[in-house]
Amino acid sequence: MRTEIDYRRPAKLGDQLVIEGRLDRVERVRFWCAFQITRPKDNTLIAQCHQMLALIEMPEGKLLHLPAHWKKYRTDDSAEFQRESQVPISGKKYTQ
Repeated sequence: MRTEIDYRRPAKLGDQLVIEGRLDRVERVRFWCAFQITRPKDNTLIAQCHQMLALIEMPEGKLLHLPAHWKKYRTDDSAEFQRESQVPISGKKYTQ
């Protein structure tokens, strides 16, 4: 639904890059993921991305509720996660 990218430094053809992703925020019908691209050779931050996504039933274009088991990722008072409760997409611990 929406993507924001902040390009910090250039990468060159042939650079090996690491892309880390995490589930950042969850609501009833939409969720946000955050990504960070780094070049491990010199630990340079290349880009940061924030995406808002939703499940859409096609061809009607109807927004679907997120799966019931995703409810555990929502907080009671706010959809924003605290840093320690963020869920990495890869299943590995998120490090910055």
